[in-house]
Order: sequence, then structure tokens, then C-alpha cells
Amino acid sequence: MTNSAVESAIITVTYNCEDFIEDFLASVKDQLTPKSQAHLIIVDNLSSDNTVGAVKKYIEDNSLSAQITLLPQTKNLGFGAGCNAGVAAAKSLNPKYYWFLNPDTLVFPETRPKLVEFLEQNSRAGFVCSQLEDKSGNPRSSGFRFPSAVSELCASLRLGVVDRIFANGKIAIPVQTEPHQADWLTGASFLVTAQAFDRLNGFDETFFLYFEEVDLCFRANQNNIERWVNPASKIYHIAGASTGISSGKKAIKRRPQYWFNSRRHYYIKNHGYLYFALTDLITVIGLSIFKLRAAIQRKESNDPPHLLLDYARNSLFLSPKGKQ
Repeated sequence: MTNSAVESAIITVTYNCEDFIEDFLASVKDQLTPKSQAHLIIVDNLSSDNTVGAVKKYIEDNSLSAQITLLPQTKNLGFGAGCNAGVAAAKSLNPKYYWFLNPDTLVFPETRPKLVEFLEQNSRAGFVCSQLEDKSGNPRSSGFRFPSAVSELCASLRLGVVDRIFANGKIAIPVQTEPHQADWLTGASFLVTAQAFDRLNGFDETFFLYFEEVDLCFRANQNNIERWVNPASKIYHIAGASTGISSGKKAIKRRPQYWFNSRRHYYIKNHGYLYFALTDLITVIGLSIFKLRAAIQRKESNDPPHLLLDYARNSLFLSPKGKQ
């Protein structure tokens, strides 16, 4: 990696991405021309497949050693810590922006330029994310509201009347065609000024995976740093490609322990033990009511297996970790 300054350092964290990493690299290749002033840093979290070998081969075959830096790790750092490692490596490039980009995405020529253009034109904004699209080109929510007791109520009960009463309590902000502010942004593709990221001291590495971008944006909110969604910047995202956790309508894998650990840490860190206990109570009661209603109405649930049990086991009341 050279020491010359670049406009954007692209930070990508990989873990077992062999099946789609070449498609990702092919899509991002056009972002790495001398004119684009961007450098890609890939932090691999000790993949057990051939992700590292595939990246090395792509770099060699396409003569991109000056534009791509590969940083294989000796242990799985988690997403936030992996991103921080990429940022630390990018310091010598003195970038103006960090573009955090998931490897299960496909970017378009205008994806990054539209993000950069937005931050250049909006001095109060420190963060801006792309508009997510599915494989058919349909837009998906990319900006969200902070998790809360109200959002837990809506998500667990799944009752139309409750959703209407608390219309602004649902996590996902409906898709819009114009730039709009959000509490937190999708972690799949967001650009942040180096100044803002450094001011926030980067990601909290206590989060292994999930909720780290929510926490980063929460701290940005406390520091009056605006976060925006720019629909002009589009990106295709395969949700949950590495973890198996899907944001789509059908989630078949059991939600992993690290998701519950991250949820607990987010609530306790930012809202305290009592608020976390309230969200636990609301979620367990809400899910219980939903499961009872689904059984009576003979409706199938697309929830991950053992979801209610896992919420209860990881609550402040039952989990030893919640009492620390």
C-alpha cells in the first residue's frame, strides 16, 4: 500500500465469502481507477474457506496490487473490530472518507460518486448510505429508527392496530425517492467522513456482529452528526450471505448467540439495565401473544426456530451475562 493520499478508503470485512467475493471484486473494480482516488482494504476474519486465496488470485490476475490491500487476520475479530483494523491500515493514505462496504454487495458506477457528492454538498452530514436493492431491482429500506421499547412491541406483536398507533415506532423507515435522514443506516454500504469517524473513536469492538452500526450512529446522533440515505446511490445486497441471517421474509436459521449478546450490549450501554429489562418483558409477552394467535388462526410463522425461548434465555432476568 502506497502512502499517497486518496479520496476514499473502501473498507470491506470478509468471512467465508468464497462463493461471491469474485463478483464483488469485479463490481468494485471500476471504483479503483487512478481517477476515482479510491483504495480497497479487505480485512479477512480468518475465513475457513478459500476467500483469501480467491482475493489474492483476483488481485494478481487483474494487476491490482497497488489498488487493493489484503489483511488476513489470525483470528475472527468480528465486524466492528475488523472495520477498525481496516481504518488503521488506511491511515497512511490520509483518506477524506471511509466507505464501509459489505462483500455480499454488487456496486454500480454511480454508487460511490453519489455518496461522495452528497457529503460534499451537505456539510452537516457525516454519514450517508446507499439505497439497497434486491436481485429484481426493487428498493429495500436502507435507513432505520433506533431500537426502542415501542419498536420491540411492534415487532413482537405484529398487529395492524398497534402498527398504526405507533406508526413512527417501527424500525424500518419506508423507502423514499429523495434523500432523507435516518437514525441509523444500513451497514452494507455507507460513507462517513474520516473526521466524523475519528471523532467517534470508530466502532465499539464489544459488538462481535450486529448492532455495531446502530451504536455508531447512536453516538453520532449524540454528537449532532447527521445520517442520511441517498437513493441516487444504489447497491445490490445479498442479505445475510455470510451469517445465514436474512432480513427477508423467510429466516430459517436459529438466531445466533452473538446477535443476542450484541442486542444486550446495545441496550444496556445506551439505555441502562431498567430499559433493557422493559424491552425484554415487552418482547417475551408480545411474542407469546403472537404465537398464541398464530396457533389459534393456524398461521405459519417465519420466525427463526426457538426465537421466544432464545429471547427469554437471553433476557436480563435469566441470562448471567445480562446481570454483569
